Amino acid sequence: MALVNDLTPETVGKPLDYAMVDALKADRAAWNALGGIATHSYDGGATEQMADTIVGTGKDYWMTEFCVPGPEDPGDFFRASAEATTFLSDMNHRVSYWIHFERVGRSGLVPGATSLAE
Repeated sequence: MALVNDLTPETVGKPLDYAMVDALKADRAAWNALGGIATHSYDGGATEQMADTIVGTGKDYWMTEFCVPGPEDPGDFFRASAEATTFLSDMNHRVSYWIHFERVGRSGLVPGATSLAE
């Protein structure tokens, strides 16, 4: 059987996120049940403050969603540099795992966006 870990708060790193993580840390059972914390890298994403919340706890810091919206065209150096910059910034904020987001589903939700399936 594979090990499955819960991650939270799965948001963008706003003040409420820090309060959520602090509340979980205050509840020993809840904190012990978590595999780590996770945020998305929109609007600044991974932060030093969030990384500091898990220093010395043995928990992983996941960045579970980031992409530059819009179509993906070969040779789009702006998109490539924006995603590389975000990845490097997140790694410098002690992120353990980083996941590029690629939507599966209707691309009509964001005009011109790339999607794996319609």
